[in-house]
Amino acid sequence: MLDLETTGLAPDAEPVEVAVVGPCGDRLVDTLVRPRCKIEAGAARVHGIDEDALAAAPAFAELYPDLQEMLRGRLVVAYLAAFDRAILDHICRSLGLPPFAVQWDCAHARYAAWRGFPASLSTACEIEGLAPAARHRAAPDARRVWELIMRMAGHAH
Repeated sequence: MLDLETTGLAPDAEPVEVAVVGPCGDRLVDTLVRPRCKIEAGAARVHGIDEDALAAAPAFAELYPDLQEMLRGRLVVAYLAAFDRAILDHICRSLGLPPFAVQWDCAHARYAAWRGFPASLSTACEIEGLAPAARHRAAPDARRVWELIMRMAGHAH
């Protein structure tokens, strides 16, 4: 499971936080990312990450080699996969880096098919009795997606 927090909601936004949770629910990556652009006020209100928090964070280019190695050839599940993929494709393209060589799957679409209606991650977690995250942050959200996938697969967690 992969989750990003970003500078905004447009496809040219940049990651400010990246988290990856492995198939066993283990946290593989949980890091802030120093963007090259300002964080939009609306995005900052959602995730609570500001420029001060990112001052000492690595740039995406510094994280890329380890992410590329970890994700290569994998199935990456994100709650709104098209958004996360667009953000990662954009940052890679803008830095002249190859896009991540992964297959994508969308947990939002899977949940909508399973329950018969679409729901935000927080609503889906509420419906399924999963503990909500205090606010949108990448690592807790990636873990919630993993828990939701386990619930849909019939595993109690």
